[in-house]
Amino acid sequence: MAEWESIFPPIILEQGRQYFKDNAVTLTKEVPEQIQAQVKVGKRTYQVKLDFAEDGSGMTGSSCTCSRGKKGIPCEHLAAVIFKAQSQQDQDQDQLPDDTALFKEVDPEALALLDRATDQDILVFLEMIMTAEPTIKKMFEDFLKLNVSAGGDDYTPASDFADFKDEVQDIVQSAQNKRGVIESEQVEDFIGGLRDLLMADSDFLLEIGEDRQLISELNYIYEILTQVKFDEPSREADELVGYIESSWRTIFKRGLPQAKDDVFQWLQTQMMKPEHQFSQNIERFWAANFKAKDYLAQKLNFAAQKLALTEKEAAKQKSEHPDQHEHNYQVRYWATEYIRLMITLKKSEKTIAEFVKQHKQYGDVQGEYVKYLMDKKHYKKAAAVLKEAKRSRQDSKIMMSYYSFLLQDLYLEMNDQAAYANELWLTLTDYDPGNIKQYQQYKVLVDPKQWPEKQQAIFLAAQKHPERLAALYELEHLTAPLAKLVIETPGLELFVKYNQQLPAKYAPQLLTKYETELNEAAQQAHNRTEYRRLAQSLQGIKQLKGGAVRLKAILKQWRTEFTKRPAMLDELKNVKA
Repeated sequence: MAEWESIFPPIILEQGRQYFKDNAVTLTKEVPEQIQAQVKVGKRTYQVKLDFAEDGSGMTGSSCTCSRGKKGIPCEHLAAVIFKAQSQQDQDQDQLPDDTALFKEVDPEALALLDRATDQDILVFLEMIMTAEPTIKKMFEDFLKLNVSAGGDDYTPASDFADFKDEVQDIVQSAQNKRGVIESEQVEDFIGGLRDLLMADSDFLLEIGEDRQLISELNYIYEILTQVKFDEPSREADELVGYIESSWRTIFKRGLPQAKDDVFQWLQTQMMKPEHQFSQNIERFWAANFKAKDYLAQKLNFAAQKLALTEKEAAKQKSEHPDQHEHNYQVRYWATEYIRLMITLKKSEKTIAEFVKQHKQYGDVQGEYVKYLMDKKHYKKAAAVLKEAKRSRQDSKIMMSYYSFLLQDLYLEMNDQAAYANELWLTLTDYDPGNIKQYQQYKVLVDPKQWPEKQQAIFLAAQKHPERLAALYELEHLTAPLAKLVIETPGLELFVKYNQQLPAKYAPQLLTKYETELNEAAQQAHNRTEYRRLAQSLQGIKQLKGGAVRLKAILKQWRTEFTKRPAMLDELKNVKA
């Protein structure tokens, strides 16, 4: 490694090396005293300048227009330019003379002496030698101009954060179209720019103890992600949110309470704003962290506020749209969080029971209460709560299934096998037909003489759920009914999953079904994505006996029938008959 590389954090150095390899650097001025360059990253161009001593003793200063460079911190753009400059010099001559090197190599013996010395030894020596030798003082002054420290006396978190926000806004504006939307083609550059900006700052800010400054930057980027509009869901944005949350946890481990408080307050501020694409991420992080007692007390108060607000909003929406139920989600969520926090904070059983009574329509609240009662060994009371919950929610199979599931766990805890078997039977024939796990649990409890009749009743109940019924047939090795189900069920989902498991005698029927489904899909396809998916599906027909011949016939038919769909014909070229 060249000596100059050690002034850059590894991640910054590697990013600079990558920019150099990607030909992102253009040298615009090369004279002995100065190199000027442009580094183009996506739609942004950064101006970099390197200054050199007239006597060839090395670099005396540097600058870059990025936020990191403005702080006097070695940035990836500066590293890229140095890589480019050295590469250019290496092309001009096999070996650079010592007096033209960008940096002088450090004497290993000098490094060894420095390792032996204390900080006080070095300070005393510097004071002595700079007093005795003005040239040494000048050399030290030039060294400080390299700006490889924390940016000197000019660095302040407030001004630094203002620069950071300006650069973030530049990234946002360069990615948005005229309608203020970030199209899929721009997402990679947009998210990459934000990520690079964060990663460039994180190591430095942690090194100098500016945890809260880094928290401010992380929070600002997160808030930007909640505000921008993407033309389609962005996996890259989800990954950046994951990086931010991971960075928060890293900072929490450093033990600075003010930094953790900053995140806590920011999260609660965000949760008071209208819903957005990352609302649930924020709620989950808030719920999963901040377990200290003082935080829990604050969370309980906050959950109470949110519950009151969401109940008010739900009542308003219900009066305006009585047939819709989506407005209950937030009420259910905050009611559940509230009871969890009450239980964690060991509120009285009477207080908890009263809250449950007021919110018994929410299954998650009932579920948390039942777990609480089970932890206290109040099994009979827990069973009574669940039976009443089932009676009150007979309008919802989902809720009946949920309460039955909780009862099953309870009966197992109580060692009541008969009640447990009965709940399994109700689930398999009414609440949740075809549940394979509960099917297996129920089978071992039934008398073998009674099983054939019970099994047929379970299969009958599962007929409205072909994918579950198919799984049961597969489990029991019932080939004939499985083949019949695959052939008669609309769509190709069951076909794709099970056709390889069926005997060869079913091949003609499977082939006819496959062709019929593909022809219907071809009629409905209207864009390149659907055409590409269709072409990929065509390849599967060759796996069936006689499929290769049928494939050639289909391709011939489609190329004649769909002449006005050039994109489709283009995708069909990729199908190997």
